[in-house]
Amino acid sequence: MKLDLSANHVRITLSSFLAYFVMSSVISPLGIVTQPIADHYGIAVTAATAMFSYLTTGILGGTFLAMFVYSVMSLRAVTLLAGLILIASMLSAWLIDLFSLLPVLLALIGATSGLLLSAAIVVLTHAYSERARAPALLVTDSFYSGAGVISGWTSGLLIERGYHWGSTYSLAIMATILLMIIVLVSRYPSGKTHTPAGGTDRSRGRWPPGVFVVAAALFVYILSFVFIYSWVPNYAAEAMQSSPEQGGILVSRFFLGLFVGQVAMFALVFKIDLRWLISATACLAAVASCGLWLATDYGGLVFWMFVLGLLSGGLLKTLITFGTMMVSNPSPRLVSFYIFSSAFGTSLGPAVSAMIVDTWGTRAILIALTVGYVMMAVLVLVAVVLKGRSRHASPVSA
Repeated sequence: MKLDLSANHVRITLSSFLAYFVMSSVISPLGIVTQPIADHYGIAVTAATAMFSYLTTGILGGTFLAMFVYSVMSLRAVTLLAGLILIASMLSAWLIDLFSLLPVLLALIGATSGLLLSAAIVVLTHAYSERARAPALLVTDSFYSGAGVISGWTSGLLIERGYHWGSTYSLAIMATILLMIIVLVSRYPSGKTHTPAGGTDRSRGRWPPGVFVVAAALFVYILSFVFIYSWVPNYAAEAMQSSPEQGGILVSRFFLGLFVGQVAMFALVFKIDLRWLISATACLAAVASCGLWLATDYGGLVFWMFVLGLLSGGLLKTLITFGTMMVSNPSPRLVSFYIFSSAFGTSLGPAVSAMIVDTWGTRAILIALTVGYVMMAVLVLVAVVLKGRSRHASPVSA
C-alpha cells in the first residue's frame, strides 16, 4: 500500500483529522455542562440537555446540506466558510451569554461542525485508495477520542473551578483556528466522482439494500453513543454522589478507551477481514454496555466506561468504510448520506434521552443504551450477509 506523502496531501489529511478533533471538542462536554447551564439559567437539567438538540439538529442540517453543497461550492470554500462561522458562534456563546440567543448559536455550531465533518470524510475518501481508506478514517477516530479525553478532563476542571460553561469551547476554538490556517495554505480535491476505466459509476444509480442497512446501523449506534456522554456523568452524580470533576473523569476514561480501541483497530484492519472485524466488535460492545447499568460503585462505572470505549473504538469509521464498499465508486453524496445518518442519531440523542429519563429515570437510559447497541449489532450482521451476496460491490478486505 503506497501512500502519497507530498506536503499538500499531508496538510489536507491533517485538516480532515482536525475536523474530528473539533467535533469531539464541541459535543463531548455535553454531559458535564448541562448541570452548570441549568443552574446558570435556572432551568431543569433535562431541559438543559434537551437544549442541545439545537446543536445536534444543527449537525443534522449541516450533514444534509453537505449532500448537495459540493455541486455549487468547492471543498475548500465550504471548509473555510464553515470554520469562520463556527469560531464566531462558539465565541458568541461564551462571551455574549444571552439565553434567548443560545438556540441559534448552538444550531450554527452544530451545522458548521457537520459541514466540516462531511468535508473531511469526502477529502479522505478521494485522497486515499480503497485499501488505505479504512486506516485513514480510523485515524480520524483517534483524533476524535483524543479530543474527548482532553476536553472531558479540561471541561470538568473548568466547571469545578467556577468558570463559565462556555469556556469549555476553548479547545474547539483553538483547534478550529489551526484547521483554518492549514486550509488557507492547501489545495483540495474537487470532490467529483470519477468513473472507473472500462466501467460505470454505480454510485450514481440505485443504491443496493446494504447501503441502507449500514446507514440504519450508523443511526442506531450514534443515537446510543450520545446516551453515554450525555447521561453517565449525571447518573454517577445521582446514584453515586460523584463530583463534576469525577464526571469529567468518566467521560475522559470513555474516550481514552475509544482511543486505545481505535489504535488496536488500526492494526487489525490490515490482518482481519473487515466483515469479521466489525461483526465481532459490534457484538462485544453490545455485551460490554451492560456493565454500565450493572455497576454498583463509581470505580466499576469508570472501568466499564473504559471497556465500552475500548470495544467501540474504530467501529464508526470501519462501518462507514464498509458502507463505501457497497458500491464500486463511492460518490460524495453516498459518503455524505452515511454522515447524515450518523448525524440523525446525534440530533435525536439529547431529546430522546431526556424523554427516557423524564419517564423512567436516569438508570433507564443506560438500559436503553444496551438495547441500542444490540440493535446495531444485528444490523451489522445483516449488512455483512447482504454484502456477501452482492455480485457488484468491491472486495471487503481492508
